[in-house]
Amino acid sequence: GSHEFGDMLRYMNPCYVPVSDEIVHALMMMLIYINKVGKANRLLDIRRKQSGYNSEKFEDIERFIKDFRYSVNCYDIGKYEEGYAVISELFKNYSDNPMLMKLMIRYAFYKNQGSKEEAKKLILEGQRLCPEDGEFLYYNIRFVVGEKNPDILKEEFEKVKSMTNNGMVHLEIEEYDYGSDSE
Repeated sequence: GSHEFGDMLRYMNPCYVPVSDEIVHALMMMLIYINKVGKANRLLDIRRKQSGYNSEKFEDIERFIKDFRYSVNCYDIGKYEEGYAVISELFKNYSDNPMLMKLMIRYAFYKNQGSKEEAKKLILEGQRLCPEDGEFLYYNIRFVVGEKNPDILKEEFEKVKSMTNNGMVHLEIEEYDYGSDSE
């Protein structure tokens, strides 16, 4: 509601409801697992401002957000080895997190960091955990199935577009060179 004029007063003057640290922590972890790191960070900022904030209870969330954002930043600015090292350490503790799986896959296939064979296993595990996730389907089609059968790419990519809102995936599909093996 922060971008809606009608709700601006409510956004600028939030009402705090007393909720236990355990429930807030669980909510933040859920947000992190569904790729809503920004919302988790906003909730953490709000929690920090409340009296009686116990930083020890949210230390893992703070570390996760910091490390994840740092790794994404490294990916964007070309510090691939450094970013991959950070995300690999984070992945050791949160190996069932689909968002981290996707970043590990991207590092392996796009930045040549880590094992492509391990990334293929993550693709299959991601599809098992999140069968309706278009990104895992995209990675499977492009890097697992498409290697053996490039003729299905165009048709399958259309299915992917309807299953994800990730702009990078849509752009990659639009720019994909179906006649080249260099992708």
